Amino acid sequence: MKICSIYNEYDKTKQAVAYLFYYEKKERFYIEISDDAQFENLPMMLALFLKQGIYSIDSFWSKKWVCSRIIPTDRQNLGQILKANNMRYYDEYKLLIKSKGMCSHDDFCLEEISIDTVKGNVLQNLSFKGIKDVLADMEEIIIFYNDNITRKYSISQLTDRPEYQNYIRSHLNEYEIMPGGYEINWNDIVCIHIDKLRTVGEQINISFKYFEQFAKKNVVNTAEACEILNCSRQNIEDSVKRNKLKPVQESAKNKMFLKADINRRLW
Repeated sequence: MKICSIYNEYDKTKQAVAYLFYYEKKERFYIEISDDAQFENLPMMLALFLKQGIYSIDSFWSKKWVCSRIIPTDRQNLGQILKANNMRYYDEYKLLIKSKGMCSHDDFCLEEISIDTVKGNVLQNLSFKGIKDVLADMEEIIIFYNDNITRKYSISQLTDRPEYQNYIRSHLNEYEIMPGGYEINWNDIVCIHIDKLRTVGEQINISFKYFEQFAKKNVVNTAEACEILNCSRQNIEDSVKRNKLKPVQESAKNKMFLKADINRRLW
């Protein structure tokens, strides 16, 4: 992860009005507005979010802000510009750093900083409210958050757009938790930010620790199933083929079973 401080270039103290987080492996940008930022002291796009009480900006709009401050991909002499900057290919983050994010629209710029120089409660808030894990089944999705809050959602609560609802239904288990726990993403078609997620759905009284304990104590792999039943892997495979045992998860090399289902084979 890379972190950049966003500040007014004429501010000699370089006090950050916002922070840009960049996750290289997923190529995702996220902007967090500083706790004490004022509307009039922010770049216009960020100020409009603050006016709505939004401090955490999703990946779509964060990237929009980044792209508004760098050379666009359709620039006529793009190849020459990249060559002049010793760049072999177009990279939004590298271009941003090279130009310090400066543009003619305002007086703001940015520079890369270390994580220990981030001020205020930005990192704490992110860690506190981020997504920890997700369970999805049929029409319901359960999301566990880092602050031990658990919320249950129907698909219609996640988005009011019918085409997105249909996409989630047909690709329910293809979700991905995005870096930092900022968003839940379905193949970059539907992406829902934590600030939206934490305002809808129903809070339920189930802690993630119970699911952890359940997995540790009540799920066994093929080798453990063989030990309990005192049989060979071939016997287990045969039981699966005859629908006497149903794996809860399987791969080419291993299968996972509910321990209760294995124990029932002893009855």
